[in-house]
Amino acid sequence: PHAFPKLKAIRLIYVGRLFYMRMSLSFLTAITRLTALTELTLCGATFVNLGHIQSLICSLARLSRLSLSNIEFAQDMFPTSTYTPLPGHIPAVAAIRPKLAHLSIAPTNSTMASAEVARWLGSGPSRDSLTTLVIPHLSEAPQVVLDCFGSSVEHLRMPLRDLDGRSL
Repeated sequence: PHAFPKLKAIRLIYVGRLFYMRMSLSFLTAITRLTALTELTLCGATFVNLGHIQSLICSLARLSRLSLSNIEFAQDMFPTSTYTPLPGHIPAVAAIRPKLAHLSIAPTNSTMASAEVARWLGSGPSRDSLTTLVIPHLSEAPQVVLDCFGSSVEHLRMPLRDLDGRSL
């Protein structure tokens, strides 16, 4: 982090299914020191449970843009002792939730991870601060995300679908 004091964005795309679950303490500590970071993209990530991804998201104090795609929880596949919580992890992370301006999230029917994250974000400061909501083309359950946000959204991007759920 000292080498990148102005780093604003990190995109971690399919870095390995167990990467997040077995992050070293030094990596987690380094992430918390990226104080200029405002944008995080996670694609193809497996977390233990909601609390685990909350730890990562909440460790980024200036986060304003978040993009999540193909995330899943493996709480039933692995014991919780196989992951390293962030230093100073607070179980009740509600007090330090991010205040996002931009969210891109792809809910699927095969996992409830995206829906859980959307509900968690939508019940905190992001509900009123979010101005741009993106639901990508391959999303299978956009209503889950739409139900969590609304009054502050100025820009909405999502695929049009017919009554059978197929793209138009």
